[in-house]
Amino acid sequence: MKPINYDDSGCNSISSNCVLWQGPDIECIDLCKGDTVSEVVYKLATELCTLLDKFNVDTYDISCFDLKECAPETFEELIQLLIEKVCACCGVDTGGTTPSTSGCPDCEVNICSEFYYQNPQGDTITTMQLKDYVVAIGNKVCQLIGQINTINETLIDHEDRITILENATAPEVVLPQVTPTCVIEPAVPTDMDVVLSALETQFCDLRTYTGFPADILLAIQKQCAGLNTAPQLNGSGTMQNIPGWNSTVSNLAQSFSNLWLTVCDLRNSVTFIQDNCCDTDCGAVNIDIQATVLSSTQVRLDFVGSIPGTFIDASPSSTIVITDSSGAGPQTINNVGVLASHYNLSAPLIVTFTGGINGNNDINISMTLRVEDPAQGISCESIVQAVALGLSSCPDLFITSVDYTSGTYSFTWNGSNTLVSVELWDQAESTNLQSVVVSATTGATITNSFNGLTENTTYKVRLVILGEPCEFVQFTTLAYTCIPPVLGEITIDYDNPSGI
Repeated sequence: MKPINYDDSGCNSISSNCVLWQGPDIECIDLCKGDTVSEVVYKLATELCTLLDKFNVDTYDISCFDLKECAPETFEELIQLLIEKVCACCGVDTGGTTPSTSGCPDCEVNICSEFYYQNPQGDTITTMQLKDYVVAIGNKVCQLIGQINTINETLIDHEDRITILENATAPEVVLPQVTPTCVIEPAVPTDMDVVLSALETQFCDLRTYTGFPADILLAIQKQCAGLNTAPQLNGSGTMQNIPGWNSTVSNLAQSFSNLWLTVCDLRNSVTFIQDNCCDTDCGAVNIDIQATVLSSTQVRLDFVGSIPGTFIDASPSSTIVITDSSGAGPQTINNVGVLASHYNLSAPLIVTFTGGINGNNDINISMTLRVEDPAQGISCESIVQAVALGLSSCPDLFITSVDYTSGTYSFTWNGSNTLVSVELWDQAESTNLQSVVVSATTGATITNSFNGLTENTTYKVRLVILGEPCEFVQFTTLAYTCIPPVLGEITIDYDNPSGI
């Protein structure tokens, strides 16, 4: 610790509160290892002041001895005086004769609580022989003097250490170097902060060109609905049968891969059309299935697409095989007149499940289409596949709140963890106005809103799960109430005429 008149100009001051006592614990003054030097000095000073007060002979009233000018001036003289008075009172010859065996100083006195001790039997002893008490007091005084000397030496050592710390030069931090391989050229050891700054600049540029992760995720969800099970435009089978096709798209690489495969399929198909336009044979047959689960026991199949009018159902006609996602089935339906009974009449085929198939599960449909053109003498056979979402796959969608320019929806997802697209359409179901992709986890209730809508307008909302759309749910925004005008009080100002 520095004295208050210490010239500390040019030095870095360190508070004694920041220097810790590393010596052993001293229980008699409640001093512990780890206390700050401020606490050590305070406790020592307090103990020293207490001792000085006890050793000050002026604090003791010895007027009963009537010593006049011979009063003791030091604590040692006071103790000696007390010993002589005790010996005199007890009949002890201080001139060297054998002391009496009874009375003081061979007497028992009460002792200070600091001198209490326990005997072998565990009893607390609160008295001592006077001469033993005096010896104990002397030993205690010597012990305290030794401790004070040790503490003073320690304080001097700490003062030296504090001075060294105050005068020491502040440490200088040197950042490590790294060798960049692409963000900075040439690839030589470079300060870490320079590399980090260059990396941040290039990352910001990259994010500007590619968009934020949420934008990329929304772009992934732009994949055409039902593309997995859509028929290939070039070749047979569905899109998901193309080698390398990703049926479940969860990242940009998978989406980009599907996009190129789709583009290649389109190019090959267009090339085929250019080379063979226009087909009147099997290449002109384009029939697809739109499947919708009506209940746990029935599914509806609508046949759409295009086919030359010269074609009819072949004999034997088409075969449809149905299974569900749990593995139940197969249920086989033979001799289905797809053209005569359904496509040409725009009439659906309603199938009642058998073989344990359950409409709560997703329904897989595979049709072997067989048609012929008697005029050309050709017969055609192709595989058409479709998937209908089960009743449990499409959760109940609720419109929970509607105001003038927004609508809030919610649904509870009980399937496995997946991404669900929520789409907002116009009333005619012809334009997708807004869409958002949400991460649906098992048991979670999803709640969100579509905003920026037009008042008193009907909208439709649907969920799209794994590329398959669910049923629409309709709602209408509130209409603003027309408030009739209110005439205000008329004030006529004759000094400032206006109007007619």
